[in-house]
Amino acid sequence: MLRCRGNEPFWHLEMNSQRTVFRELGSDPVAERFRGQWFAGGTEWYGRTRDGRTLAMSVTPALCRDTMSDETPPTAYTVLVTTPRGIAARGCCEAVPLAPAPSGGAPRADPESKPPDDWARDVVELWPAMGTCLGAVPRDPPRVVTAWFMNRDRVGVRTRSAAGVRFDCIADETGEAVAELEALPDSPSRLPGEGQPLFSPATLGPPTGECYDHERVVVDGRTVGWLSYDTC
Repeated sequence: MLRCRGNEPFWHLEMNSQRTVFRELGSDPVAERFRGQWFAGGTEWYGRTRDGRTLAMSVTPALCRDTMSDETPPTAYTVLVTTPRGIAARGCCEAVPLAPAPSGGAPRADPESKPPDDWARDVVELWPAMGTCLGAVPRDPPRVVTAWFMNRDRVGVRTRSAAGVRFDCIADETGEAVAELEALPDSPSRLPGEGQPLFSPATLGPPTGECYDHERVVVDGRTVGWLSYDTC
């Protein structure tokens, strides 16, 4: 998770893999949720609210100090934010480790009960290829946003990292080999049902936040990951 703050005007931002919450403080506090993605190798971010308000952010790895507090420890990143009101504001950012999601008591997924348009209906059969593709994707550990069966006994898998980088992967249904692996452009066309749910491997853990309902995916008696449905 990325946590940023700034002064004059006072603002606060928290970003995880799914959404960004931006708050302007003061006499008329505002909190808005944005969905967006990273560009320019993970240094530029652009997002929108559902009603079309925008937020832009440029992050630079450079020591940053709070201009109004000598006691606050410096952070590792400086940031320039263009707020929804069009104001350019500077601030500091820090990477905050995510606490484990309360997934231990999550119910076991029942794929057969899911509707036909839910890609996770076949998650157990898709898992061998998904696991192989997750291991083949470079950079940050990814999650699966959708997967589907193809001809010639192959499976297509789309992944997304916490920074919003997406890959399309094609692997054998058995998970023996990856046939293709392609990095997608910054704004790829969304596939039907993409991201609803997310699949997180057991090595990564599910996303945190009150907006998710988690289900454990069990294959051959062991939990291989979690399905997370966005309920907000």
